[in-house]
Amino acid sequence: MHVRYTIRIGETALADLEKLPRHVADQVLRRIALLENNLHGDIKKLRGDDSRYRLRCGNYRVLFKLSGTGVLIVRVKHRKEAYGNGR
Repeated sequence: MHVRYTIRIGETALADLEKLPRHVADQVLRRIALLENNLHGDIKKLRGDDSRYRLRCGNYRVLFKLSGTGVLIVRVKHRKEAYGNGR
């Protein structure tokens, strides 16, 4: 079954994207866009919370919450920083 998801990018994630080099931000945004079609990408469920996931984009991680067919992008961080207190 094909599911179409609605993507929203939170303010903190937008600020994270603005800090990235332009070519990296463009790559991350292309990967985020792919989530619309059946959550396509290298996705892993995070431990400790049923609604939190991560999307791997090279050395960066897109942390997001899933609620029904809605995806809220919470953070975009380098892999070394993504899983610490920044959640």
